[in-house]
Amino acid sequence: MAAAMFVLGFTTVFVALGATASTIGQALAQYFDTLAVIARLEIIVMGLHFLNVFRIGPLFREARFAQAGKPSGPAGAYVMGLAFAFGWTPCVGSVLATILFIAGAEETIARGAMLLAVYSLGIGIPFLAAALFASRFLGWMAGFRRHLGTVERIMGGLLVVTGVLFMTGSMSLIAQWMLERFPVFQAIGQVETITGKIATSAFVAGWSAILAAAAGSTEIGDDGLHKQDWFAVTFRDIAKDVETARDEGKRLAMIFEQRGCIYCREVHEQVLVDPEVRDFLTANFVVVQYNLYGDEEVADTDGEALTEKTAARKWGVLFTPTIIFMPEEIDSDVDARQAAVAVMPGAFRNGTFLDMFAWVSQKGYESDEGFQQFHARRIRERNAEGQINTA
Repeated sequence: MAAAMFVLGFTTVFVALGATASTIGQALAQYFDTLAVIARLEIIVMGLHFLNVFRIGPLFREARFAQAGKPSGPAGAYVMGLAFAFGWTPCVGSVLATILFIAGAEETIARGAMLLAVYSLGIGIPFLAAALFASRFLGWMAGFRRHLGTVERIMGGLLVVTGVLFMTGSMSLIAQWMLERFPVFQAIGQVETITGKIATSAFVAGWSAILAAAAGSTEIGDDGLHKQDWFAVTFRDIAKDVETARDEGKRLAMIFEQRGCIYCREVHEQVLVDPEVRDFLTANFVVVQYNLYGDEEVADTDGEALTEKTAARKWGVLFTPTIIFMPEEIDSDVDARQAAVAVMPGAFRNGTFLDMFAWVSQKGYESDEGFQQFHARRIRERNAEGQINTA
């Protein structure tokens, strides 16, 4: 029931957008030929975006709204569906923009609303299927995560093909062939091929959206860095950040990344989305992201005013990702690198990554058991418990 109300929520918004686009389209009817060319080019551009020929940065952003508690019941699910439609553009925005262009060219408001209703159906079916078979879906998702890039490229290919067909006028020929070859389409209301294509593209978009959600899809910020919604946003006064983390019963970890870093992306898309890793980090650490070449101000523990990039040079950060773990107490006579209790230089697999954070959390650096010994012991324990070794 909750899943159905969630789908109904984002369907309400999408259908309203379709009707609005058609209304605007009617007002601009005299410019239809020009707008049609623009719409066709836009479809191709969106497809090339998904194929990674180039990337349109704003499509990776999403709006987030903080709330005190989680909505519950059918009404809460409906509200979450509304919020999804308004806020989550990284996974569905490109296809949505394409279909809104097409809806704007429709002759009636009902027609535009219908196209967006089909689009919503395409997205909604995967959500409903995942809700009905949640446990099996999550298990399957663990193995399928590596194919998400392929799903995105398939969707991009569909959009490019659709745009080219529109541009060359071939879509109408295909529609005519479909109607002649399959008369049943006429019997159910002269179904046009464009609607079928939108349903197909939307269905793929829906699976892409829900798979990315299950995998922990990451946002890319204006600085080109991947983001996690649980990363802390601070003024980068390290001494104060250490104090804030301590007051919360946590430790401060600073992660350096850079635009275009494939290893940073791997950490975000494969490690930080692991529920065990994410839950441990959010429960025990305040994680602050730094840009290796950034210009935001940083207050070092010794009082020196720096920028992110000068701090990286001062602390000897040469590559990304690099994670610096801070102590619970700060000595103002030393800089942050000298005060650090541990450094994780590079991208590691889930088990190693988690064990490093666990070792710091348990103050292993104060014991005789170095990290390598600690990690080896944890691997043996996981193997004894029959867990998959993700070291």
